[in-house]
Amino acid sequence: MPRPVPPELPTPTARLTFRAFTAADGRRVHRLVGDPEVMRHLQGDALAPERVEEKVLVPMLMAAAEQPGYGRICVERRDDGAFIGWVSLVPRVPDGGPMYGWVRGAVGAPVVELGYRVVHEAWGMGLATEAAGAAVEHALTTLGASTVVATTMAVNAGSRRVLERLGFTLAGVRFLQWDEPNPGWEQGEAEYVLGVRPV
Repeated sequence: MPRPVPPELPTPTARLTFRAFTAADGRRVHRLVGDPEVMRHLQGDALAPERVEEKVLVPMLMAAAEQPGYGRICVERRDDGAFIGWVSLVPRVPDGGPMYGWVRGAVGAPVVELGYRVVHEAWGMGLATEAAGAAVEHALTTLGASTVVATTMAVNAGSRRVLERLGFTLAGVRFLQWDEPNPGWEQGEAEYVLGVRPV
């Protein structure tokens, strides 16, 4: 008999399951943050294996411990347990700035920011949409969010398609200055909203 799903995790989908990351997941995390193709439309360069624990894994585990139900959640394929990537849910408080500049809100904040990353080998299979959809449902039901927001580089057509398939609406495009911009930065950052638009 399957074990009940803890309330802090999204409900499994037809092809995917969700679990908390652990200290043993460094190699899996590196498959995402160490892949230049995955990182191409994200801020920051691909990380070397020896930097993953300090820069990503430890902060990620600490944040998840502080706010159960939020943070980055490991996504695995249901049939064989293969690592697919992560989804992330972060509470935000609108401050009039770009969505990714909003200050961190308290647990239970009505606005939650969605993020997702999928290993390069799993692109084009609809898995990002499936994982992100489960995360959105979790945010709106279990976490009680009234609004889910997401941002992506305007040139990232794949990520924008995921959000649009899930019912997100383009709220605008921001043009910001970056110290070390990724290619395509000059086309701006697309901001998406699902639910009640924050004031």
